[in-house]
Amino acid sequence: MAKIFLSYARENRPTVEKVRAILEEHGHEIWFDNDILLGNPFPQAIEVGIESCDFFAIFLTKEVVDSSWVKRELTTYFLKDMERGTSTILPLKFDETDIRDFGRLFAPIQHCDFTQNFETGINDLLKRVGSTKTVDGPSEEDYKRLLFSIDLVVTAGNAAMMYYNSSLKQNQALDDRRNAATRADTTAQNKILHLINMKYENEEIISEEIHKDNPRQEIKSDGYTWVIDPLDGTNNFVNRIPFFCSAIGILKHGKPFIGTIFDPVLNEVYFAIQGQQSKIWKISTGETVSISTDPQRKLLDQALIATHISSREDIVQRLFANEFFLNMSRKFKHIRAFGCGQLALAYVASGRLQAFLQLDSYIWDQVAGVVILNNAGGITQEFDPDTHELGDWSYKTRNILACSNKLILDAFKAEFLS
Repeated sequence: MAKIFLSYARENRPTVEKVRAILEEHGHEIWFDNDILLGNPFPQAIEVGIESCDFFAIFLTKEVVDSSWVKRELTTYFLKDMERGTSTILPLKFDETDIRDFGRLFAPIQHCDFTQNFETGINDLLKRVGSTKTVDGPSEEDYKRLLFSIDLVVTAGNAAMMYYNSSLKQNQALDDRRNAATRADTTAQNKILHLINMKYENEEIISEEIHKDNPRQEIKSDGYTWVIDPLDGTNNFVNRIPFFCSAIGILKHGKPFIGTIFDPVLNEVYFAIQGQQSKIWKISTGETVSISTDPQRKLLDQALIATHISSREDIVQRLFANEFFLNMSRKFKHIRAFGCGQLALAYVASGRLQAFLQLDSYIWDQVAGVVILNNAGGITQEFDPDTHELGDWSYKTRNILACSNKLILDAFKAEFLS
C-alpha cells in the first residue's frame, strides 16, 4: 500500500485524524508531524518524511492559506514531483475558500471533493491511492533511524563543543597514544551510546573509543550495525583547529545504508539514506538543500584532492614510497591534508573537493562519509597502494579512494595504477 504524507493547518487536526484513521484501516502508511520523534529537529523531520512518501495529501481549507509550514511542505514535495516527472499531490478540498495562493499549482489536478459529502471525498481518496505500488526502498522505520541518527550527531557535536574552548588541562588526553582520546570524545560517545541502547538495545555498535584496540571487527550479515566516531579530527580539536566533526554510519546487512556527519563549527549536518539524494541541513538558517559531487572538473590538474598523513611511520612511508605523494602533487591542482577524513568525504560529496585518499583508516573513519558520498553521485573504492589495484568498498576496507566522478577516477587510475 501507499505511504502518504498529510499536510494541514493545526486548526484542522480533528479532521486530519479522522482521515488518517480511515487510511490506516485500509492498510496505508501515514506520515504527519505527530510522528516526529521527541528531540528530532522539526524542519529536518518534515524533509525526511516528505522524501519517504508516495503521495502528498494537502487539506485545502481557509486555515491552510496562511500556514507557512504547509507552503514549505508543499514546495518541498512539488520539487520532488518535478524531479521524478510524476504528479502525486492529492488536494483534499474541504470548503469553498478561494485558495489563489495555490491555484496555479492545483488547477490541473483533480481534487478529492469533501465539501458536499465526507464519504464521497474519502472514497475518491481511497480510489486514488489504492492502486499505488510502492517501490522497494527504505522503510518508514528506516527513515526514523535516519532522523534519530541526525539527532545523535548533533547531540554528540554539541557535547564535544562544550570542551572546545576549555583549558588544555580540562580537555587533557586520557591515554598516551599520539591519536589520543580526549574528554570531549568520551563525553560525546557516552551520550550517543546511552541513547542508542535505550532505543535499539539489541543492535550492534562499533565505536572508536570502544574498539580502538581491536578495530577490525566482523560485521553481522543481517540486521543493523551502528558505526560511531563521536569526534573525528581529535588532534585538530585539541589544537583549536576548527575542522572536526561527529559522525554516525549505519550498516544494514553489512552494507552502507545511513550516514550523518555534523560539523559543529559551521553548524551543518550532512546526511543520506541509501537510494535518496544526499542533503545538507544548515542549522543556523534552517535551510535544507540537496548536494551532489562536482561533475565539471574532469581532469586531475583541475581537481583538489585531500589526504590524511598518518602519525604512524609505517603508513607515512607507504604514502611517500616510490614518489607516490610527489607524483600526486604534480598531477593534481592542489593537495590538502585536513586531518578529518569523514568531513573530507562530505566535502567531496558537496563538490568542495574532487577526491580523497586515506591509507589505513578504520571503519568509523569511513561509513558515514561513504553513504553520503555515494548518494551524492560520487564513487568510493578500496585502494591498494602496494599492488596498485582498486576494488569495491566494503566495511573491511582500510585504504579508501573517493572521487567525485568517474572521469576523475579514470584519470587517477591512468596516472597511478597503470
